[in-house]
Amino acid sequence: LKGFPAELSADARVDLEHRAVHVLHAKMDYRGQQLHLLSAAKVSFGSVLSIDELKLGVQDAVLEAHGEIWPALDLHAALSHINPKLINAFQPELVLQGTIEGTANLHGSLSAPTGRISLSARGFRFQTDEALGFPAFDLNAGAVLSGDSAALDIKLNAGSASLFSITGDAPLDAAASY
Repeated sequence: LKGFPAELSADARVDLEHRAVHVLHAKMDYRGQQLHLLSAAKVSFGSVLSIDELKLGVQDAVLEAHGEIWPALDLHAALSHINPKLINAFQPELVLQGTIEGTANLHGSLSAPTGRISLSARGFRFQTDEALGFPAFDLNAGAVLSGDSAALDIKLNAGSASLFSITGDAPLDAAASY
């Protein structure tokens, strides 16, 4: 992957009668990082595509997801504890401190999703010479999806000062006008 070797190993049981795959163990090694399945997960397929309790971990970071994907969308996901050590494993010497967290609660359909997505970066500092002396920043980004558009609310603060705020609607269709 992008010139770096990757290795994947997994144990799973396929249940064709009930149209499900039960993943018992999984591990992926990439760029010196080990991504692990933290608990058994189930993927159902057929008339409904769904995920039951997917929980992946790498270093301190955890990605959890569960719910239906198709034909109706009812998916809940959370990403927690993304820290500089993990980011720097993929982009060396980029981040000095901070954490990233995110959640998504999606409904509707893949073609017209509704729900809420949020992302926050707390106490973030970059390692570059240009960033030395700047205070750590906090980023809060949210989007409320309403089928064909998203209401955005993005705020960036550093120290006690607000650096910028963006609010407004954006279309979800890449060919639509902004």
